[in-house]
Amino acid sequence: AVMVPMYATSSPSQVEYIVNDAQLKVIFVGEQFQYNNAYKVQQESPVLKKIIVFDRNVVLKPEDKTSIYFDDFITTGDNSESLALVNARLRQLKGSDLATIIYTSGTTGEPKGVMLTHDNYIQAFKIHDA
Repeated sequence: AVMVPMYATSSPSQVEYIVNDAQLKVIFVGEQFQYNNAYKVQQESPVLKKIIVFDRNVVLKPEDKTSIYFDDFITTGDNSESLALVNARLRQLKGSDLATIIYTSGTTGEPKGVMLTHDNYIQAFKIHDA
């Protein structure tokens, strides 16, 4: 998995662009505004399959059968047979593997994704430790 952060204030069209460009299958949201935007995007997106909601105060749409709250998501993972697969993938992780894609604000057109590896972060940490 690769983390792709978005601005909390992103519009549905901005969310849709990033979801489709980065081929996001899962999106995490924190508040009602973000959930509403993500749900709207999910209805149109061929790739977005699940919305994970951090805040239980967020009201899910009655017709939404794919979104779940974060604590339920964690419980599902704890009980999953795929935990061994996740641990195996963690052991195979390399510094050159993609860690995150950070999108620009798109001031000169569509946002552009900047791909950062785990090594990029390690080097940044080393610079700040020096």
